[in-house]
Amino acid sequence: MSMFQTLRFRLTSWQTVMTVIERLAFEFGPHRDLFQQLPEAWKNLDQKEAIPFAVVERITPRRPPRLVAHGASVFVNDEFLERLKEAPFVAAQVTRDALSANNGVLGLKDIREGQARGDLNLLLLHAQYLDAPTGAMGMASVYEVLARSFFEHHRGYRVKQCLIEAFSGEAVAHHLGSGLFVRANHNSPAATPEAPWLLGVTREESAQNPGARIAPLFLEYPIRLGLRRVHREVLSLALLGMVDEEIANELSLSHSAIKRRWESIYDLVDQNGADLVWGGRMQVSTVRGPERRRHLLNYLREHPEEMRPFVE
Repeated sequence: MSMFQTLRFRLTSWQTVMTVIERLAFEFGPHRDLFQQLPEAWKNLDQKEAIPFAVVERITPRRPPRLVAHGASVFVNDEFLERLKEAPFVAAQVTRDALSANNGVLGLKDIREGQARGDLNLLLLHAQYLDAPTGAMGMASVYEVLARSFFEHHRGYRVKQCLIEAFSGEAVAHHLGSGLFVRANHNSPAATPEAPWLLGVTREESAQNPGARIAPLFLEYPIRLGLRRVHREVLSLALLGMVDEEIANELSLSHSAIKRRWESIYDLVDQNGADLVWGGRMQVSTVRGPERRRHLLNYLREHPEEMRPFVE
């Protein structure tokens, strides 16, 4: 990789991935009819805040970011999870559920309830490396960034089981080496795009192998700040390096509205987490905005669980 290029990850909307949607057809196997309805399914899931997308982009000076990998995830209930083991092509099953409103895929309200109980089932979808053949793992550097994105964007959720479908022997070997187990091979001797395998791991299984790569997914991280949606909107953009003018444009708000949101954020942090964020080193009321922002954003980079949508 050129020294002038970097890789970054971020959460985004489903519309961003529409430019490469045709490359996802293999995840549906014979269910071509459901693949054709995938945008409608994504829209339905997005409306109930059920499916975040993460992308990895290659950043080159003076050029637009280039999409090099992406992935999505959903939480599902126990009954739906068991059905996933019965037949391959879980993306098709999720799409069918989203179109029929069967509620096997959890919306935000149900995710919050599952979080309170500590029993969320996580299903990884659409993980794709645009520089690799169908089902392959892609460049190591890109994989590492997407893997970091996976852990950071799920840190803070109380997951009891994680599942992923693998479309190649390479992917199966990688996931088994990361601490997952075969859940269903559907009588196929090897995983291929025509006959994928389902792999997974539970919290209890992971506890028996605490050194495995997947193990951090099951660690519990307390959420202290209680950031509301309007706070997270601003902070997620600030974490990407945007300044207030860019944040205002992105959110279609005035500069004064963004300033009021920052004031609300600082008030909340001072009330709920002054010892964590400021560390007793500073009084918010006497420190200039840039320094406050720097301390807060550094804290959020180290504690991504604070950005979870558990507070309105």
